[in-house]
Amino acid sequence: MFPITYDMAKERMADRLREAERHRLVQQAKAAAREERRADSALTGARRPLSSWFRPGRKVSRMPNVSASRSTL
Repeated sequence: MFPITYDMAKERMADRLREAERHRLVQQAKAAAREERRADSALTGARRPLSSWFRPGRKVSRMPNVSASRSTL
């Protein structure tokens, strides 16, 4: 172990302050993005159901896929 000098302690504190500032900026950016999403959803009709995967007009074949279960005899 070597003794910590004043300059080393000062540099370490500066690193900690930079990291804390970076963290604060990231948190602010996340909060701003959340607020923007809330504002967008309020304009487009909030709480509408997620139905992008559901297409009620789509015709689905009733025929089973037999090729996947056919034996190889």
